[in-house]
Amino acid sequence: MKKSFISALCLLLLVTVVSCVRTPSTGEETNPTGTKEPETARITSDLPEIKWDGETFMMLHWFVDGWTIHGTDLYAEELNSDPINDEVFNRNSRLTERYDVEFELDELNYNEMVSKIRTWMNSNEDVYDLIGIRIADAPRIMLEGSLLDFNCDLPYVDLDKPYWDQSVREMLSFGGALFLMTSDTTISDKNATAAVAFNKVLAADLQLPNLYDIVRRGEWTMDKMLDLMDSFNADLNGDGEINPEDDIAGFLGADDVMMAFFMGGGGHFTVRDEYNYPVLDFNIEENYDILDSIFDIMYNERFINFWEKRDVLPEGPGYYFLGTHGVFNWLRMEDVIKMRGMEGDDFGILPTPKYSEDQPEYLSLLSKHGATSQGVLRCETDPEFVSFMLEAMAAESHYELQNAYYDVTLKTKSTRDDESQDMLDIIFKNRVIDIVEVGEFGGFPDHFLRFCSNHHGRDMASAYASYESKIQQDMEDFLDKIDALM
Repeated sequence: MKKSFISALCLLLLVTVVSCVRTPSTGEETNPTGTKEPETARITSDLPEIKWDGETFMMLHWFVDGWTIHGTDLYAEELNSDPINDEVFNRNSRLTERYDVEFELDELNYNEMVSKIRTWMNSNEDVYDLIGIRIADAPRIMLEGSLLDFNCDLPYVDLDKPYWDQSVREMLSFGGALFLMTSDTTISDKNATAAVAFNKVLAADLQLPNLYDIVRRGEWTMDKMLDLMDSFNADLNGDGEINPEDDIAGFLGADDVMMAFFMGGGGHFTVRDEYNYPVLDFNIEENYDILDSIFDIMYNERFINFWEKRDVLPEGPGYYFLGTHGVFNWLRMEDVIKMRGMEGDDFGILPTPKYSEDQPEYLSLLSKHGATSQGVLRCETDPEFVSFMLEAMAAESHYELQNAYYDVTLKTKSTRDDESQDMLDIIFKNRVIDIVEVGEFGGFPDHFLRFCSNHHGRDMASAYASYESKIQQDMEDFLDKIDALM
């Protein structure tokens, strides 16, 4: 879609928009966000030394009833010996001392975000400086016209710094506008990243090759995973069926495997035009080739959808594969932390497999449901202060908070799983998400997600054809409204 008008300032800034850097992992020293740096270099902000006379930085974060995701990466009341909590507390304390600021956090049910923001905007109330918004809710909040533009309105934010997420910057930019971002300030977006785990005990018993080495050589593909799934006797009781309570499942997953492996294999719903607007690009041979490999896995008898087998799998996160239930399993990184403290077989972490070895990088889907993005309301009366604090928090989180997150993620019952550390670097280096999936345009992403579990066969082309016009219309409506905000 060609848009006729983009402001001159944002056109200039668009030149600086950086796409996700995709260079093969070499096993060199990396920081937790995957950015190559000399050991002597330390990335810092270019902020001036300003004292803000005790001004309070007011933050708001979403929550969902029954979920464990809260704004604990933004604010900690006190030290409690939890590594992440304590580093959040220490980070904010360092910023308080350095810049003479205070921090406060409130939480709001995600269902109330849009209406509350509308109320504050209508009454021109400057209530919160930072709004932590779930990415799944980003499109409708952007369309409220309530958010400042990171490119044009927040002077101290330096989006070219490595503590700002370039993948999200690419996905949430429209023309020259960028209303929401993620950074190293938050942990929820790391926890919302897709990966694959493997049961180390079963892998050894079944004499599987060194999986970490396969990843490092760039050979961890869907076909390789399928070959490994099929390489051992899974039907232990000989009844002709693979049941996780009696046998060994090759792969325990969920509907989410469909989207995670599609995006991880280089599949996409849109590409960007010369004006940096998304254009539908799903109906191409490359996407259907990727889907064929996913179908081979998800329709394989050794693939078990654990949501459908809850009655025979252990309660809690242990249903993934602890014990002898499965060799591989799909998860998000938030599950790793839960599983580390559980009894059962040890496990390792791998990136989502590529479609083929020709794919230059491993790609990891960022879940729209659990990831927090950061926004600033247009009724903000002091964008200089807010942009200063956004930059300061992101820069201050780049090392210590991310290292604390790695320590927690890699911690087993008694030791660190150092073998998985470079796997995490790979997983977090190139995260992907698509606006069609985030916006649920045309209702197609939900149909796509459940395509295999609803037994729709393999003819995705026909399914897409029935949705295409609605997807196109929804996306055009969305972009027209975005244009009107610029």
